[in-house]
Amino acid sequence: MRRQHIFLTALLTASMGLMSACMDMSEPTSFNQERIVVEQDTFSRTMKTSAFDESYAYDIWNHYRRYGNSPVHLTVAYNPNNQNNASMDASVELARITAMLRKEGVRDISGDIMPVQDRDVPHARVLISYKTAHARGPDCEHQLPGLESNNPYPNSEYKIGCSMDGILAKQVSRSADLMGREELDPADSRRQSAIIDRYRSGEQNDDLSGESLSEE
Repeated sequence: MRRQHIFLTALLTASMGLMSACMDMSEPTSFNQERIVVEQDTFSRTMKTSAFDESYAYDIWNHYRRYGNSPVHLTVAYNPNNQNNASMDASVELARITAMLRKEGVRDISGDIMPVQDRDVPHARVLISYKTAHARGPDCEHQLPGLESNNPYPNSEYKIGCSMDGILAKQVSRSADLMGREELDPADSRRQSAIIDRYRSGEQNDDLSGESLSEE
């Protein structure tokens, strides 16, 4: 009798284990699990130095302020066989283009000139390059109902938040900001520490000098 009881208990335990293994008590989430991705690439353009004007400098700045993620590097290539002062002219063009970009707001710029022995390049050319970062939303198999069509009815397969992350990625002013900073500049750390120490000590800040609306 005891053996039969032990056998039935073991059989019942094994059956419950099999049943629990076959039953999946969890359900797939309805929320989007993907995140905004920051894709890194390199921007590069080559053009005649004579064609680089204020309009093009503005276009470069407008693109760089949103997607730039490194210093802008300029290389002015010239054919040394064209004229005696080709190197000097290339340096002048490099300085001119650099000044135009700085005027628009591009601060971090490096540049050089490079002789090119090529008969097919009769005019000096400038190569503009810098690394870029571009925010991209998740790949949504289904969009938020009513977003891309006039159909407002719910879609059970839509992952909640997917379309909103895509919209948010398009609204980011500067994509590189989503990557954060790998490390702090020691000078920044010292400035932050000085501010905190002064606050903790209770020392009052000096009055700021400048214009005042009062008559005193």
